Amino acid sequence: MKLNLGDYKIESDSNCFVLSAKKIVQPIVKNGKTINKDTVGNERWVAVGYFSQVDKLLEAIPRQILLDNDDLKEISKKLGVLSIKIGGIKMALEGVIKHE
Repeated sequence: MKLNLGDYKIESDSNCFVLSAKKIVQPIVKNGKTINKDTVGNERWVAVGYFSQVDKLLEAIPRQILLDNDDLKEISKKLGVLSIKIGGIKMALEGVIKHE
């Protein structure tokens, strides 16, 4: 399973769910020289949590949004979008469970 939630994504395998956050590569300066010029500004995904239960995963996403952001407007916006997306995911899962 792969779900994209904007700045976060969820992937799963047969053992667990992985929550990843989108990060922007920052310059690494060593001895006055940038050693990663080719990748500065690129997006990359960083695993921020591993979960065996979906409910624990869904509880962790808002907490991660709070940890990753300083701007209250941005936090509010991301939490609002997340709430809508999680509602859609729950509805889709309920539909799958009912048809089984």
